[in-house]
Amino acid sequence: MRSVEDESLILSIPNQEYFGLDPVGARMWELVTGSNTVEEAFEALLAEFDVEPEVLRRDLTEFLEQLLDSGLLMVDDGP
Repeated sequence: MRSVEDESLILSIPNQEYFGLDPVGARMWELVTGSNTVEEAFEALLAEFDVEPEVLRRDLTEFLEQLLDSGLLMVDDGP
């Protein structure tokens, strides 16, 4: 991920596509990729943003599905 002005960009090398993230999307990316679990990222986002839990859960799920579909994220079920 690279920040350019007020947008963050992620490059999907296999698809040769750029994805632009607003500040909220960039924060989601940071927490999802830096947390041990999606639930941990969800709890951190819930503490940071003034949002209803069900709205955040829906938005985070959609975000993760887009990342998975584009090959930018892989699921690790652990040991």
